[in-house]
Amino acid sequence: MSYEILSQFKFPILISVSATGTQYKHVAVIWDGVILDYEKKFPIEFSTQNLSELCGPTTIFGGIEHGYGLFPNCSLRKRYPERGSWGEIEYMSGTWKKYFG
Repeated sequence: MSYEILSQFKFPILISVSATGTQYKHVAVIWDGVILDYEKKFPIEFSTQNLSELCGPTTIFGGIEHGYGLFPNCSLRKRYPERGSWGEIEYMSGTWKKYFG
């Protein structure tokens, strides 16, 4: 279910993920079909498999503890007009607000 929900967002999402078999939560950014993870050398494809292994390949995905939408400032939006509203219009209209508490 987490993958399907995260796939809908057009803006970067900072998430905190928990898992069994580890004592810490892991933080990563999901955006534009990739996972940006400080512990990885390069961005990795956003897939159900990679999402479930964010805390490590030997852990069991527990879920997303927190998520934060990251909307770019006006100057960045002007540099990339092809991105449209970056999903902010959908967020402000309430379509996605239910996922952010």
